[in-house]
Amino acid sequence: MPPNSNYLAWVLPMRFWKLLASTLLLTACGSKRELSASKVTNGVRIAEGEFPAVRQILRRSGSSNYICSGTFISDNALLTAAHCVDTQIPWNNRLESTGEHALHAWRHLDYHGSMGGSDLGLLIFPDHTATEFASIRAALPKKGDPLVIVGYGNNEVWTTSSWWSGKQITGSGAGIKRKGSNVVASLDHGMIRFYGVPGRTPSITPGENVLSASGDSGGPLFIDSALAGITSGGWTDIASYVDLTSWDSLGFLDFANSKGAHLNRADRPILNALQSVSFDHHEGRTSYWKWTISLQGDTEQVLCVNYHLDQTFQDQSRRNCDRENDFALTEIGWGGFTIRLDLELTQGRRMTLRHELKLP
Repeated sequence: MPPNSNYLAWVLPMRFWKLLASTLLLTACGSKRELSASKVTNGVRIAEGEFPAVRQILRRSGSSNYICSGTFISDNALLTAAHCVDTQIPWNNRLESTGEHALHAWRHLDYHGSMGGSDLGLLIFPDHTATEFASIRAALPKKGDPLVIVGYGNNEVWTTSSWWSGKQITGSGAGIKRKGSNVVASLDHGMIRFYGVPGRTPSITPGENVLSASGDSGGPLFIDSALAGITSGGWTDIASYVDLTSWDSLGFLDFANSKGAHLNRADRPILNALQSVSFDHHEGRTSYWKWTISLQGDTEQVLCVNYHLDQTFQDQSRRNCDRENDFALTEIGWGGFTIRLDLELTQGRRMTLRHELKLP
């Protein structure tokens, strides 16, 4: 949380309201007809040419068009929130700027209608729809990282004097591209969270301590200019973004590639299991091999690795917390199998990798 006394003066009352009024939980997308609840609050207006990969998308539902934000991650694939996507009729999803309709639409297979780490959606457009697209961040985010969010939601989520009614004033209106900055406050259960103010106030510089709200759903969170998160939702004083470095998110990106997204695989892996094998000995006609599995990549935030071996091993579970030796595990065996690596990360986060052990 930013060390800003003016900021705290606003956030503390908001937390009090949150405890008393569960009806103020922010919802999914904005609407052309009704005020939405997820925007870059206290954000500053920017030109469409800034962050060109970020686009406003409209989802047709009955007689209404619901506003969301999304980010092109390749020339034809736009990443957004699952709750922003109509998967039954992909044609109902379109770009506001050009009117281009999606050819295909998917949601994360584990998404069941609630805010959380599986709130990811994918829209596939004709090839070369986007001339510029965002790179997905490879390094794991951490508490205190500066961030930038972009979206098309309203600029305020102030409630009326009868705030318990849950009504909201219009602020600056949805459909305008805005950006703002903040810092990562916490990471847990595949989510990036941060605190902010719900609208303009003289004590806070425009563009700082921002939040997201309706209309920003599906929009991006950037760290070091790379795409690190996707808006899922939040309260009036907290924003929650899907962490794109979580294992669930990486699996969805693999799924996206299998469905025709032209992703650059160079920035996909953040952690890999590396295998080395050497001959050990013979027992009769059976050759036994000495093999080592180690963890390669951005291991700074890895605390320990729990290896789960085949049932033929007497000790199937092994734990290694030795980062200096790349969390290496060495064994001797004669046949290949799938090794599961459960990674314990900083701030209580977890990740799972699987490695196919192949022996000569």
